[in-house]
Amino acid sequence: CDWTRCRGCQGTACITCQQEQDVACCVDRECRGCSGESCGRCRADKLDTCCRGADGAVGACRGRDTTTTTPPPIIDLPRCDWTRCRGCQGTACITCQQEQDVACCLDRECRGCSGESCGRCRADKLDTCCRGADGAVGACRGRDTTTTTPPPIIDLPRCDWTRCR
Repeated sequence: CDWTRCRGCQGTACITCQQEQDVACCVDRECRGCSGESCGRCRADKLDTCCRGADGAVGACRGRDTTTTTPPPIIDLPRCDWTRCRGCQGTACITCQQEQDVACCLDRECRGCSGESCGRCRADKLDTCCRGADGAVGACRGRDTTTTTPPPIIDLPRCDWTRCR
């Protein structure tokens, strides 16, 4: 999901904003390709799964079981774990989460590599993984991060974060 629309938020409002978009993206991903009435049923059926790990402040997840912190896997790709960023505030949250996003992107892009090829792959993919990241993200300093839309993960739908401003 693209969290750029949550920039400027502070504290727990950032986490809630991002989790709301994560839940929406998860439901979109889980119900990709549906149409008509089956979409409504699919979205309702998948909401419990997509709310796992979300904070109780996430509107779509209120009253649902959110006890696990590990969301369901996406086509067996590595998941980013932003739990170490909980409790951060303001731009420190955005930087922390973007650092995790860059690390996950590198893991995803170089999945299955070994030895020297991993180092080369990670160096080659750093520009791609830094797209849209803030200049405060250590691994991305001095790189072109002008685009605000990270590369899609296996052509999954992008989330709309406009309601988080």
